[in-house]
Amino acid sequence: MQSRTPHVVLGEISKTFKSSATLAVDSVSLEVFKGESVTLLGPSGCGKTTTLRMIAGLERADTGMISIGRNIVFDARTHIDLPPERRNAGMVFQSYAIWPHMSVAENVAFPLNARRIAAADIRERVIRALETVGLEGFGERPATRLSGGQQQRVAFARALVHEPEVLLLDEPLSNLDVKLREQMQIELKSLQTQQGWTVINVTHDQTEALGISDRIFILNKGRIEQGGAPRELYERPRTKFVRDFLGKVVSLTGSVKGLFNGAVLVSLRCAPDLVWTCTPGDSGPFAPGDDVEVSIRPEAVTTRAGTDTQPVHGKVLTALYQGDRTLCEAASGGEKILCYLPGGLLPATGEDLTLHLPASAMQVWSR
Repeated sequence: MQSRTPHVVLGEISKTFKSSATLAVDSVSLEVFKGESVTLLGPSGCGKTTTLRMIAGLERADTGMISIGRNIVFDARTHIDLPPERRNAGMVFQSYAIWPHMSVAENVAFPLNARRIAAADIRERVIRALETVGLEGFGERPATRLSGGQQQRVAFARALVHEPEVLLLDEPLSNLDVKLREQMQIELKSLQTQQGWTVINVTHDQTEALGISDRIFILNKGRIEQGGAPRELYERPRTKFVRDFLGKVVSLTGSVKGLFNGAVLVSLRCAPDLVWTCTPGDSGPFAPGDDVEVSIRPEAVTTRAGTDTQPVHGKVLTALYQGDRTLCEAASGGEKILCYLPGGLLPATGEDLTLHLPASAMQVWSR
């Protein structure tokens, strides 16, 4: 990030689709800083794409205010509502929207032609934009002769060619195959960092969101459930929704044995004679004897004893070989525990398995 200056500001924006009486976005407020990469993440229908389209001016908000750079582009109270072409935002769509009858250079030049930029300036900007996305020398090629990955790069070049204040990405990598999508995630993050772009991304791909974002805002039913750095959301979710939505989680039944210095002492139904000193996942309150839910990420479960681990004995239900690791589900005391084993381990169904659960990775939640 280049600075902590708010560059894009949303203030209490809301949107109801009157045709279905659906409240798609409910009083969303957030700030995006200059040079920052932010992702809006959430399940289908949570309002993330509608929010992005309101920033772009493709949907009109019912309430609130939107500013980009130094300009207020929407304000419901003062009736400001700039059209998309005056908001100085570049947008990359899921479909790329590449015109097949145009060359690569003509596609990239389209926003500049619409702004009546001088021809010589257009040529220079198009060349520079194509070089930025690694397509130098491709300008005269027909757009139809490009691969999916190359078309995606053209879409990025077109969004960048007029030097926008913010780059808006609407699931731009979702049409690529897995390997190419991973490669493009790396290249996108590298370019964003090097060029200092301010980016707001919408995706359903959690791995993509975790990898390319400085911050993530998780939306649920039109509202922001939690926002923060990817590691913060993953390791310290504030609600069960965020915990369950972001990544995989193992949820176990337990009971409170006591409280100590802000920690909760818990025994598990699958290991009733043992006690773990765990971090509260929510505010409780917790009291001895309470039935609780204890969560842990599968990757934190191990087959090796550690300084703060205790053993849970079970039997293998399923083991799926995945090359570098094995995804395993084990049954213990009526509970199911998902974990990752080293790739060389492929236990048979019904085989005894001892798993070690570290207290430092376990969170206690109210039931």
